[in-house]
Amino acid sequence: MAIRELDVIRTTMPLEGPDVFDDARVYPLPVGSRGTVVYVYGNGAAFEVEFLVGHSDSFVSVQIPVESSQCELDWVAPEN
Repeated sequence: MAIRELDVIRTTMPLEGPDVFDDARVYPLPVGSRGTVVYVYGNGAAFEVEFLVGHSDSFVSVQIPVESSQCELDWVAPEN
């Protein structure tokens, strides 16, 4: 099944990315991190993915490109 915008992916390798509002703050994204696809590149070769990183009530947004070989589909967004 092809991964589409608004689907949720799970990372299959550790990645890292900067805080959307502060590039100096970089956060680790361990294997199994879940994020929402916000854009699909090259017919599914890669995706722009937003991850929420944090604990309890304090989260930051990390948005990075993720190659198709670095993730797997976790949840399919309902079609309109």
